[in-house]
Amino acid sequence: MKDSNILDKPKIHSEIENKSKEIGFTMPSDLYIGTFLKTLITSKPKSNLLE
Repeated sequence: MKDSNILDKPKIHSEIENKSKEIGFTMPSDLYIGTFLKTLITSKPKSNLLE
């Protein structure tokens, strides 16, 4: 397994990155955190999660 190869990167991700830079937002979550959160959410379908 190569964890640096994210296969299901959201199509809007680059737009979000660009907008974050444009407005000076310097603390976005990276793709690894997003992938981790997606895994948690899909593993517990009836749960309530807060990042």
